[in-house]
Amino acid sequence: FAVQIVVDGALGLGRADDILQSRAKQHRALHQGGKVFAVDIAQLAEPAALLALVVCGEYLFLRSRYERTPSVCLVTAQGSKGEFTLPDGTRVWLNGDSRLSYPETFDAEARRVRLDGEAFFQVNRDEKKPFIIKTAGFDVKVLGTCFDVKSYENNETSLVSVKSGKVQVELPEAMMKLVANEQLQINRQSNEYTKRKESYQHAMAWLQNTLHYNKTPLYDVIKDLERIYNCRIKFAPNQQFNYHLSG
Repeated sequence: FAVQIVVDGALGLGRADDILQSRAKQHRALHQGGKVFAVDIAQLAEPAALLALVVCGEYLFLRSRYERTPSVCLVTAQGSKGEFTLPDGTRVWLNGDSRLSYPETFDAEARRVRLDGEAFFQVNRDEKKPFIIKTAGFDVKVLGTCFDVKSYENNETSLVSVKSGKVQVELPEAMMKLVANEQLQINRQSNEYTKRKESYQHAMAWLQNTLHYNKTPLYDVIKDLERIYNCRIKFAPNQQFNYHLSG
């Protein structure tokens, strides 16, 4: 499913935003069944990839018409994945329900992108222009390496996991450096973080259509299943999520 809107500048940003929000509602309606059902892990490999260059990209492009900095936004629907190549040759794999935005042309000082969701990056090395990923709570800075960033807005935790090379994570009040088979877990509510050893095969299991968890809050596991199967999982009223899952 893909949407592309051409907006005449005379409409103004307000009218354009109304159009884009309307299309966003249509897009969400097509991908939200509203059903509650049991989850079968064997179905993980079945959902077909569904790519949408949709409302996010259109909105950014529209805004940029007035700023002279055209931007692109890549969006994957729930239950899908997407593989992309950025202008600098960097390869990106987006997990379901994720958005990656970036300028059509990177500036001379750095290659900046913004992520909401999860993505695996294979960054084309350029020591003169660092590759910087901005998320809602932290930045990730590299020169050229392979790593995974998981930063969903409605998750309790965010993760940065490294397959090869070195990765620098810049938090509001700290800076951490990671190497291969290391992972940084960040609590989005308390801003507490933990650096630990974690096999990249486990951290990036989603690329192989499998799941692996290491002391992951149950709430985050539920959110993962909802994204994979495009469903809502409901629990009894006053149900607590004070559990962690490993395996």
